[in-house]
Amino acid sequence: MSVIARKIAIANEPVQIRPDEARLADRIIADLEPILLNWLSLEEVEIECLSVEWEQPTADILSDRLVSCRGERPSQRAALCANPALADHAVKTLLRIDGEPDAEALSALRPFALQNMAALGARISRTSIMSAASTPPQWATDEIPIVLDIFEPLETLCLTLRLKGVSKEDLQLTLLMSHDMLISEADQAAAAQTDEAPSLPPRLGPCHVEVRAVGDRVSLSVADCTRLEIGQVVALPGLRFDQLDLDVEMGDGPVRLTDAALGADKGRKAVRLNRGLDPTFRERPESLKTSPAGVPE
Repeated sequence: MSVIARKIAIANEPVQIRPDEARLADRIIADLEPILLNWLSLEEVEIECLSVEWEQPTADILSDRLVSCRGERPSQRAALCANPALADHAVKTLLRIDGEPDAEALSALRPFALQNMAALGARISRTSIMSAASTPPQWATDEIPIVLDIFEPLETLCLTLRLKGVSKEDLQLTLLMSHDMLISEADQAAAAQTDEAPSLPPRLGPCHVEVRAVGDRVSLSVADCTRLEIGQVVALPGLRFDQLDLDVEMGDGPVRLTDAALGADKGRKAVRLNRGLDPTFRERPESLKTSPAGVPE
């Protein structure tokens, strides 16, 4: 009953429609394939999706082969990043350089590689990938810290691809796009109007839950637990203060709410939500679904 009350209690809030990332990835890859073939002067290429998530981008998925653009509104942002192997391969193809240049020669080619990346971004801007932008945005060289700051308040799709069968090296391309760059205001408004959210029946009253911030979890055997002592240090190898899990404790166990970053507010420890509520948290319980006759199942 506590799970049902919790889901009904939050379901009367408007739900921001966030497209399924796997379907978005399929659509983006379909649009990207002919562009990449032309960009790399190839007849065919196999594109593997390494990861696609609605998440805040981190420095570890970006390289200094980075360009970005913005649409008409500050919330319309996009960034394109190639790993050095792909950026160098592309510029060597563009300049028709045979063989393998040494490190010094590749360093001298970096400005050309960035210009080539911006040209790739311009081609992407003219596809349906950026359908929300009324005019193709201009791409320019950017820095990793600046890009991370720009995307920090925005709901961002992070898509990383691998190009296979092109080179012996690992060629990867990462595309970052804010929700508003992918989805137009008209589409968002239409989705909001069709969103049917149940209301909270007054007889249920308010529903209170305990929210827990979890930095990391470790597994110990029963025997190891019995040997724990005061002052003993337990390693937390996966602890990240910028990526804490927020869980709510329900009758049937913890349920993921969202993720957050550790910080402080008015001298007290606090967490800041990195994104909106997990979509699964808002799902309507099976017990509340109705049959065709309108009777709860």
